[in-house]
Amino acid sequence: MRHRHSRLSRLASGALALGLALPLATFLPLSSASAAGDPAPDPGSSATDSAAPGTSSSGSDSAPSPATPGAASPGLQRFYDQGLAWVGCEDGSEGYECATLTVPLDYDQPDEQTITLALKRLPASDGDAEGGSLFLNPGGPGGSGVDLVPAASTFFTPETLSTYDVIGFDPRGVGSSTPLTCWSQEDVAAYLEDLRAREQEGNDPAVAAALLGLSSEEDLEASSPAGPMELMTMRSQADSAEAMVAVGQEYASACETYSEVPEILDHMDTVTVTRDMDVMRQVVGDQKLNYLGISYGTYLGAFYADLFPDRVGRTVLDSAMDPSITRSQVHADNVAHYEYTLRTYVESCLGEQGCPLSGTTQEALDQLDTFLTGLDADPLPVDDQPFGLDREQMLNLILRITTQNQGYWPYLTEGLAQAMNERNGTTLVDNVMTVSSLVGGDSGVQEQLPTPEQVAQDWNSNFAFYGVHCSDYPDTGDEATWDAHAADLKESYPFFYNDTRAYIDAFCHGWGHAEDARDPAPLSASGSDPILVVGVYDDSQTPYPWSVALADQLEAGHLLSVNEALHGSVGRNTCSTQAINTFLTEGTLPQEGQVCPTDPLAMPEDQAA
Repeated sequence: MRHRHSRLSRLASGALALGLALPLATFLPLSSASAAGDPAPDPGSSATDSAAPGTSSSGSDSAPSPATPGAASPGLQRFYDQGLAWVGCEDGSEGYECATLTVPLDYDQPDEQTITLALKRLPASDGDAEGGSLFLNPGGPGGSGVDLVPAASTFFTPETLSTYDVIGFDPRGVGSSTPLTCWSQEDVAAYLEDLRAREQEGNDPAVAAALLGLSSEEDLEASSPAGPMELMTMRSQADSAEAMVAVGQEYASACETYSEVPEILDHMDTVTVTRDMDVMRQVVGDQKLNYLGISYGTYLGAFYADLFPDRVGRTVLDSAMDPSITRSQVHADNVAHYEYTLRTYVESCLGEQGCPLSGTTQEALDQLDTFLTGLDADPLPVDDQPFGLDREQMLNLILRITTQNQGYWPYLTEGLAQAMNERNGTTLVDNVMTVSSLVGGDSGVQEQLPTPEQVAQDWNSNFAFYGVHCSDYPDTGDEATWDAHAADLKESYPFFYNDTRAYIDAFCHGWGHAEDARDPAPLSASGSDPILVVGVYDDSQTPYPWSVALADQLEAGHLLSVNEALHGSVGRNTCSTQAINTFLTEGTLPQEGQVCPTDPLAMPEDQAA
């Protein structure tokens, strides 16, 4: 079973940078579906729309319809009428073009301050782009759509790539757009200096976290980027509502101090980003927005459809979020899934040869808990590495396999057997890397500490997550209800309980900047063209019921189910990928009730049949 790599060499990432959840990781969000005036296909049928997918009109100076909410605010016309200068990208990538879009900081005051958004385009291969543009968002929130564009060739067919200009954008606050910055250059330098000093001392959990792509605590997604040291320390010690409120306040204060446009904190919510998307649509000359969103990107797509239903083109929402549930429920559902997969794994392990656990399922879980708890005082060594693994890091590594296809679970059993029987974590680290490479992902493991640029990029993504997530939900509850909720989660989910998740409402209360947040409620997008929602049965980040709920809420929603353990199915499940591409190029929806089967399990070459 053991399949060695150069341990700690960074694996090539084929995964989508998906959003709301690779535990804070991810793991992995289109012109009109019919010509103007043509009837859209019945969302419940599989009829083909024979019209061209786009009604692009380059150079059009038509204004947004006054009937559309928010589209007729005074002063917005100049943003819709602006031109884009597509030029070579600063990263030197060949075949791509980049541009900068200007949008108002506050759509209610369009004549005041403006910000810029970064876009990257892969021009249609036929040079025509008869379908117009296809916009991408990978999720997060905090993920870079600009960074996602080069992966387009891995999940779009040649037909799709010849039909559309594929465009990724960095939402406001993210990446190369006007950024949310919550640290100084001195913070970055001090963080790296501290890690190097700890690395020399050896056996330090912080170094393990940096090299293994794991945070010092399992944050809102699988391997959260660290923040400035002082804020990291505060968060790791925040085990009550009162303490987490203080952390939220300190985080937001740091962002206000260091951001080029501090006011952006009040304008990072999803609804505002969807209005940016409508400006993008008009500026590239499309009458309707063609869009592929993954994870949190589905939240963006659903809100866009609800706000601008008459402008919905071919839209795919892959691994969807449910806009009708609360913020605390989002995180409770995630933790519940992690705990469920661990229990299911343990039940499976008990029936296999070589399993280091024994007895009933609960007895086996107790054995694992005892072993993991002991690692905080005596970390688990990894051969030839200057660190050991503590409880939290072990749980993160375990999670990297339990959330994958059960065919990969023997890799975990082998790693746990060595860990528990020989007190050595080498096989587990190796096997996590192997499984990550087989499923087309990035293990997160690297051979050296991050560069200053990587640290800043990770911190931006992390803080942008809070900037959006805290803005999208109303400030509800009080310290008593937050403490009670956390206590309930801790009792129900002892392995993957996490203070940041449990106290997310307390944190966001401290963060603030949610004065105009909307109460969770269903979205219908009444009158829109068909919207394809893709739900994955064993999705570890956006549970399958969320996709079912969103497809039911949307008036023109159509659900495609995928029998896989994936987060983000496009490019990762053959059947789903083909269905998505067929919808994008032909307008054909999958059959009602269709379930895509599991792909054959990828195995190392030395084990392939």
